[in-house]
Amino acid sequence: MFGGETINIQLGFWRIVASLALVAFAFILYRKTYPSISLSRRIILGASRSFAFLAMLFLLFNPMLVSTRITHKDPMVVILIDSSKSMSIEDVAGRSRLSAALRTAEGLIAGLKGRFGVKTLILPFADHILRPSSVVDSSLEASGEGTDIWGALFEAEERYKGENLKCIVLISDGRVTRGMVEAGRGIDVPVFSIGVGDTLEGPDISIDDVDYPRTTYTGEKVNISAVIKAVGFKDSTVTVSLMRGSSVIDSKDIWFNDLSQRKEMTLKLTAGKEGTYRFSVAARPKAREKFRENNAESFRIEVLKSKIRILFIDEHLDWNTAFLRSLVKSSKRFKLSVVTWVPTTGYASLPQRKPWSFPDEGTLLSNYDIVMISDEMILLNKTSIVKSLKYYVRGGGKMLLLADEHSPLLDEESFSALEDVVPIKRISRAKINVSEFYPAVLGNAPLSPLSSVFSQCCANPKDIPPIPCIIGGVGIKSSALILLRVENESKDYPFLVVQDFGEGMSAVVLGFPLWRWKLAGEEQSNLYNRFFSSVFQYLAEDRKGSVVEVVSDRTVYRKGGVVGLKAFVRSETFSGVVRGEIWKAGERGPVLVRKFLFDPVTGKKGRFAKSIKGLADGEYRIVASISQGTGSKFRNEIGITVLPTSVEFVKTSMDKGLLENVSRLTGGRMVNPNNLMDALKRCDMKKASYEIRESHLLFNNIFVLFIILVLFSIEWTLRKLWGLV
Repeated sequence: MFGGETINIQLGFWRIVASLALVAFAFILYRKTYPSISLSRRIILGASRSFAFLAMLFLLFNPMLVSTRITHKDPMVVILIDSSKSMSIEDVAGRSRLSAALRTAEGLIAGLKGRFGVKTLILPFADHILRPSSVVDSSLEASGEGTDIWGALFEAEERYKGENLKCIVLISDGRVTRGMVEAGRGIDVPVFSIGVGDTLEGPDISIDDVDYPRTTYTGEKVNISAVIKAVGFKDSTVTVSLMRGSSVIDSKDIWFNDLSQRKEMTLKLTAGKEGTYRFSVAARPKAREKFRENNAESFRIEVLKSKIRILFIDEHLDWNTAFLRSLVKSSKRFKLSVVTWVPTTGYASLPQRKPWSFPDEGTLLSNYDIVMISDEMILLNKTSIVKSLKYYVRGGGKMLLLADEHSPLLDEESFSALEDVVPIKRISRAKINVSEFYPAVLGNAPLSPLSSVFSQCCANPKDIPPIPCIIGGVGIKSSALILLRVENESKDYPFLVVQDFGEGMSAVVLGFPLWRWKLAGEEQSNLYNRFFSSVFQYLAEDRKGSVVEVVSDRTVYRKGGVVGLKAFVRSETFSGVVRGEIWKAGERGPVLVRKFLFDPVTGKKGRFAKSIKGLADGEYRIVASISQGTGSKFRNEIGITVLPTSVEFVKTSMDKGLLENVSRLTGGRMVNPNNLMDALKRCDMKKASYEIRESHLLFNNIFVLFIILVLFSIEWTLRKLWGLV
């Protein structure tokens, strides 16, 4: 080890000039004194002040003691050993894969010491690197939930890149269940892969994929598609069932006529009562199967009410009434009751034209999921009816106001009566803006569950007949949510606005007449149907807190799997963070197990993502929440299930292709243990020299300040003694 020490002072021309000037100034001050004192005393006082000035300059110069030493490091080889659960599979000459890996590592360490004299380090890993060791730990267990090969490689390189790391030896079955399958880049040292395990799957039946709807409706027939893989069961039948708990809902036999074959099948489900249910597609195990954890795949389906009951109050019947009745008649999901004004009898229900009166009690409106009001003003002049509507909305009902030329939004008295439970506010006298308003489907379109309503109709929004009228003179309340917009040549306008009130929700459509779409052609007619169907469904599903929405990539996970989450914030002014919480169901109620922040997705405003690892088996609720600058808080939650079965046993064969790709990207190659020593000759197994520089403050700042204080104190004391103060 060689080196030296130097003092590094931050000098500069002007600093040197300033130093000399201060020293000279100190002596000039004492060239003459009043009263006069002896030369020796003047020299002592000048020197005291000069030394104080020099001490102050030391603080400015910041002198550093820099030591340099040269150290030599032996070459290092890191051995990464996969200790995930899949390494417990016994398919290596009757031994487990981990046992074979440990034996390979022992021989490798002995060979490297004998031939190259290198330093070896063993790093067990699963979803992350475990405690390093210089010797093989025979007590190591294959217990890791998840395998992140690229993550372990990057972490190992980062840890030991300053330790003369020459190469990495990876011993694994190559089955990645966490992190990246392809890194897109390699690392700076070669990786030599040694595969353990059989590349051919043993006799096995697995559920490779299940396709299912996340939501359905009571009484609806649902198709569940599944892909079944059978290996080693040529010319045999496999029974596959759709199950809820231990109850079989549907079952089919599949004939496999090849040694390794995939087949797709469809099972049928009839949705029952409202609620969220867990189902599974399960293949009956065969006698020769060793691992049966991949014989079933679970999922969750939310069942919603089949009939959405709508009360439509329309004083002046128009095409909207006819088209909405036609839409409902052709749909199994909606039930529409229409009320209008008949001059001879007053308000009447269609089609029988029976006399109808508005329920005075809000509880009677609860028979309807949605109350839709078009051009009704007479009813809203009654205090009891307005009170009933407000009670209905705040108690959990949904109100939808459709704009037209007789809309209550244009009548000052009616608007004021309802303003407490509508998502808009009056900012000037309400008026009708006339222009050609086209759907905003590109940059101006807000993120919302209804965003695709316009974009799915026509590639060009100009192909959709423009809406000629938009209600103006109104503003959007701070807690309201704009779901759809329209635009003309000069600006864009809110078209569909919603807001939560108490337990219910209110929505306003500000453009009219929409029935023009119905008369413009098949595509546009479908747009009309899709628009109203989507709005009805949105309101009926009770999407509370819909400013923020969280979704998961699956509904049911295996233990050790990564939960992929996405959050969407549908607020144009939001610039904060999305907070996440994970609650686990327990015997005494939900338990908070984790808090986190969602990561913003680069280049996509309002979109956030997060990957969650390490959840134990159980039932979970995942909550996403935001806070607006106005003080309003919004939240949304979903449910997921983590099964006790491990993700490590979904696919059990060694992935030779992945191990070969890892080695290729890093400049190494896949080898068997007998050829590893020859392969390592490609590495430069030489010692490396490193220059290590360390810097230390020459003087402690507090010490220098103390010296300055002492010198000025001495000067002041002497001046007082000698009569200069």
